[in-house]
Amino acid sequence: MQMGDIKNISRRLFAAFMLLIFMEHIVSATLFAHQHTIDGQTITHSHIHFGTSQSPNHTHTIQQINLIAALSTIKVVVAAIAMVFIAPLHVVVLLTRYTIRKVETRVLRLFSLRAPPAVALY
Repeated sequence: MQMGDIKNISRRLFAAFMLLIFMEHIVSATLFAHQHTIDGQTITHSHIHFGTSQSPNHTHTIQQINLIAALSTIKVVVAAIAMVFIAPLHVVVLLTRYTIRKVETRVLRLFSLRAPPAVALY
């Protein structure tokens, strides 16, 4: 196995892992959102659980709530960094890598006896 093969396999594994994390996030955020009332404050979050959104079968400690808040903050910051820095780099790479080599235009002469479609508005 050569170095290029290992690099290709590791890229594919990383891509599959990222796809799996993305799918888990979408499923968790869509299907498992629920609320907890702790010390008079209602906290809404999502993770895989068994129960209804109004009465989940579990509770969280203050430390777990703080961890959920920190992870949510990290997720938002990473997404913002990706949008601001990484996405424009992809655009630059695409624009510099793929250039239009030749543009060919032709005038097509099409003769037809068919009338254009008619639309009546009443």
